[in-house]
Amino acid sequence: MKTSTPKTSTPLTPAPPTPAAEGATTVRAPAPSGSGSARGTRTCASCGVTQHAECYAEHGCTTLGCFEFGHLEPSPAPPPARSSRRRRALLGGAALAGAGLLGAFGLPAYLEARQRAAESAAIGALQAISDAQSQFREGDAEGDGVLDYGTLCELARAGLLEEGLAGGVLEGYELVVQPGPSPEFTWWAMARPLEPGQEGQRSFFINYTGVIYFTTEEACPCGVDSFGGPGPGWMCVG
Repeated sequence: MKTSTPKTSTPLTPAPPTPAAEGATTVRAPAPSGSGSARGTRTCASCGVTQHAECYAEHGCTTLGCFEFGHLEPSPAPPPARSSRRRRALLGGAALAGAGLLGAFGLPAYLEARQRAAESAAIGALQAISDAQSQFREGDAEGDGVLDYGTLCELARAGLLEEGLAGGVLEGYELVVQPGPSPEFTWWAMARPLEPGQEGQRSFFINYTGVIYFTTEEACPCGVDSFGGPGPGWMCVG
């Protein structure tokens, strides 16, 4: 009778991995989206947008308006300040364009409005002087018993003019006030720009009649006639 020997089980040892054959292609899992892998993406040298390498190599840049054609060599990333420089350049160009428009259209309109305001102030000053002359004469402001008209200083001392008019200069205009040859009956006043063309283009004149005249020519007190009239070259303000 044969005696059977019990069999002993041998533990299984896992086989070592088989090395890849020479020349075989190893399949790798795709990089997660947004990983920025240099092997799967390319950066456009013109617009700086990162894109898929295969699409970029085959079709070129996909950014609207960019005509860069694809190439396999990775392009260096643009400097961080590039977009800022471009923005500053665009803003600077817009500012220069705005300044050019202001120079072409806005500045002449501004100067014209400023001159009109100065001329209106000069006319208003002459009207205020006319009212002050009437009060000065009728009220005998000097208290000497003689009903006559006064100079600018005499009107100011009598308190008949505002402080701005008493100095003889208003809104770029010089004010000249004088009694006529017969101070009991005539007087005249003139407002002329200190710098013609800057604050105002016209000079203005008024006398005891209350009529205001203007001229675009150079005005001089020596042109006033012996009766306190404006002389030739003056026209009535309409």
